[in-house]
Amino acid sequence: MSGDAQSLKDMRFVLVLFTTKKFFAVAGPVSQQLQGISVDLAMASHMVSCCREKLTDKRKDENVNSVLQTIVQEAHTFTE
Repeated sequence: MSGDAQSLKDMRFVLVLFTTKKFFAVAGPVSQQLQGISVDLAMASHMVSCCREKLTDKRKDENVNSVLQTIVQEAHTFTE
């Protein structure tokens, strides 16, 4: 098996990928808005605030275990 294919079966590597995927699901739309040609600063500011709130909420003690458990389950399914 090639090195790249083996990396896709390494649980730590896959966990990082799925964690990054969760982060960009929240931050990606804001990033795209800020890179647009005609940036609406009021909307961008609102989106940044919402993004910050969502990420902060995911870091709260009562949510962290749920988020991590979901990531681990998705990564485990992927590696199988």
